[in-house]
Amino acid sequence: MKRTFYILALFLLLTWGMAHPQTSLYRFDNGFTLSISESAESGLAGMSLLIYGGTQFETVQERGTYRLILDTLMRGTQHRTADDISLHISQLGDSVDTYIRGDYWAIEATVASENMHLLLELVHDLIRHPLFLDEELDKSKNIAIQTIRTQEDSPLHVGFDFYRVVFYPDFYASPEERIRNIEKMERNELLILYRTFFTPGNMVLALSGNLDGEKMVRFVSTTFGSDPQLQTAPKREIRKQQPGRLPGFKEKRGGITQAGIIIGTRLEDFDRRDTVLIEVVNAVLDNSLGGRLYEEVREKSGLVYSISPYFSIRIQPYTWFILATTRKRNYNRVIRETERVLQSLTEEPPSDEELYLAKSYVITRLAILYQSPVKRAHYESERLIRGEQVLSLEERFEAIDGVEREEVLQFINRYIPGAWTTLVVR
Repeated sequence: MKRTFYILALFLLLTWGMAHPQTSLYRFDNGFTLSISESAESGLAGMSLLIYGGTQFETVQERGTYRLILDTLMRGTQHRTADDISLHISQLGDSVDTYIRGDYWAIEATVASENMHLLLELVHDLIRHPLFLDEELDKSKNIAIQTIRTQEDSPLHVGFDFYRVVFYPDFYASPEERIRNIEKMERNELLILYRTFFTPGNMVLALSGNLDGEKMVRFVSTTFGSDPQLQTAPKREIRKQQPGRLPGFKEKRGGITQAGIIIGTRLEDFDRRDTVLIEVVNAVLDNSLGGRLYEEVREKSGLVYSISPYFSIRIQPYTWFILATTRKRNYNRVIRETERVLQSLTEEPPSDEELYLAKSYVITRLAILYQSPVKRAHYESERLIRGEQVLSLEERFEAIDGVEREEVLQFINRYIPGAWTTLVVR
């Protein structure tokens, strides 16, 4: 079974290497950046438009409000009503997705290759000619608030919220604070944010898949590449998380029927280019065939509904943590068992066979993921928007395959502490 798993990973890696398209980069006079990766392997194409900014710029009074920009611009432009936009998206296959991260807003979609120009026409209209009508902003605010409230019943969502507020208090607010900020948000404030960030020099567009590259360049040059700068407000300074001592244990009670548990630590002085090490260690703990955490805490003990390792390298100081959901009466046992498994990594380091399986799992998962043209487009757009020397996909696969046991041991010995920050919601 494990041998078959690795052969599949190797096959996907080799297939990716043969099929991976060459990427061309274009920068227009107004600062807009375009990346095109042509490939004839299917009849689909992916688009990823990222706008630099995101929640890293939110002030205390704005926390939770920046998402409203995308929600509201989808509700009407100078050329399209909200119904027109919904119909257009439906005709394109209902694949358009919008979201916000710490360092950008995103509009992404997968469409039939011949419809890419229709998708780009729509997206250009959305970001260039939004109306931000008061009544549409009210609808966006209501949906945002109701979404927050419905998530308050989920131990996963409440757990992540609790983690963010404890580990990154300078960036994240409680659900109650976000709701208050959203309720107070006015149209003129939204317009200032839009004019500050949604300018061509802050945008990166990546296209991937079965495309006519020259045709796409011509189309983008007459739309996105010809837009004037919109900035009418001063640039904002990026805020940084101030250092501070983390609690050993903290809990939040009430409101949910199950329990959520976070057991985490900070990755002090970690180089984010070495994330392949965390990915491999996480796969030792949890992978499609089991892993130490899954086997010990879920399969043998039956203590949790779910348990998985995560890491965050968006905001310094970076963090590494385990998230579990369980019955309220089991939370103490889950904490003890999870800490025991984590400590076992230092006492019984991963064997060669465990590392072999872990690397195979990570490579296979990524290879499957990036068969999607929109995922490939996103990978390129994210590299460009961050302006970092991030590994290409081929280099990333090679780096994972080349992880040595000694590197894993060094990571484990450095970052598995004697005491963790443990957060419980119940």
